[in-house]
Amino acid sequence: MSLLGEQGSAFRPFVAKRLRALRARRRSRQSDSLWSVVGLQDHHDFSGAVEPDHWPLPGRAAFKLMGGRYGDHRDWADVDRWAESVARKLA
Repeated sequence: MSLLGEQGSAFRPFVAKRLRALRARRRSRQSDSLWSVVGLQDHHDFSGAVEPDHWPLPGRAAFKLMGGRYGDHRDWADVDRWAESVARKLA
């Protein structure tokens, strides 16, 4: 789980969109070689749960400055959809 999932996010939509774009650029540079070496079939990021006590003071400040929102941002329907798609690929 992460602060930034494919669907959900602990960040406001404006920030989440930009963070996803940054992640996609970085992943595209790294993933081709990694996927071929280990034989990965799929990857998906899910948003998780975050509370103030998960972070030290500087982390809480940065999180709030980026528009972060504490709480449970998990989308179990998204997790189920992805798991089912992986199961179909493996069947």
